Amino acid sequence: MGSQHEFPPIPARALHESRVNWRILGHDSGRILELYHPPSGRIYCRALVSSAFRDWDVLFRRETPRFSMPHPLDQLIWIPPLAQAGGVFLHACGAVLDGRAFVFAGHSGDGKTTLAQLLEDEGLPILSDERIALRRDEEGYRAYGTPWPGEGERVSSASHPLGALFVLRKAEEHRILEAPRHVLAGEIVARSIVPYYLPEVADEVLTTLARLLSEVPLHQLDFARLPGLASILEGGAL
Repeated sequence: MGSQHEFPPIPARALHESRVNWRILGHDSGRILELYHPPSGRIYCRALVSSAFRDWDVLFRRETPRFSMPHPLDQLIWIPPLAQAGGVFLHACGAVLDGRAFVFAGHSGDGKTTLAQLLEDEGLPILSDERIALRRDEEGYRAYGTPWPGEGERVSSASHPLGALFVLRKAEEHRILEAPRHVLAGEIVARSIVPYYLPEVADEVLTTLARLLSEVPLHQLDFARLPGLASILEGGAL
């Protein structure tokens, strides 16, 4: 990483414009990610990325606070190598029951942090209350904690064999519901981090998701702010 006062123009072609505060440009040796302050458009971070997404040269404006890792730079650094290794990120919380990871995919507001608190109160280790990584190894799929917490500030570096995937719903009582696999799979994809702005990486992520969602147990979890959730999971999803 480095710093400088201003970023000079670079001859490159536009690949994606977020219309918020970042863009991706293409040039002969790879990609350029620029983050800027709206509405001025002044660039405060520029990352020069190799074509294989393995090498990153990250530059910040000199006045940018140290040790900051602005969005989406955090995702862009990790999504491509994970995709190349056969992995994906989910917007999900995860907990460990009897040595296996149960992963609960949810949009913002679906209750990931609340669910993590309920399960933690019942003694279950929490992998994350916001984002989970999944990857297949020689023994099957594993779920990994990530360094990106939700409102509950729960993170973990642990990993465990994946026991089941759930689509998360708020309800008046706890219950595990079955639904057609293609319906649940579509819901999981909608809660996955698919980098549509990097088509070649998005293709790898979607290929991994197609295999993952055809091989692992899928359920819908309705949950309430009530105790007893761990026993429901143990009895209904093993």
